[in-house]
Amino acid sequence: TSDPSATNGHLLVGGTSLATPLSAALFVDLLASLGRTRGVGDLHVGIYKAYAAHQLVRDIRSGTNGAAADAGKDPRVSAGPGYDTLTGVGAVLWSGMAGYLPR
Repeated sequence: TSDPSATNGHLLVGGTSLATPLSAALFVDLLASLGRTRGVGDLHVGIYKAYAAHQLVRDIRSGTNGAAADAGKDPRVSAGPGYDTLTGVGAVLWSGMAGYLPR
């Protein structure tokens, strides 16, 4: 989300508008550090293996998406322990994911 009404000349950005490109950049940094010049295909298997092994995924246990309008469509707009519809398995710690990536 963003707030274009910010009056100090700054644009406030948060949520997936910030987290998605930031996470993608960290993932690309990991690939570059491994000397990879192409993608690796479907990442879900590796992410869920790391999650199942309690490795490299930081569980987001609190917070909301702040959108009251979403509650009518999906009442699960709050983060909680483990998998939830707001944060999935949590925040991936990309720097250590090399061993979980598809070959």
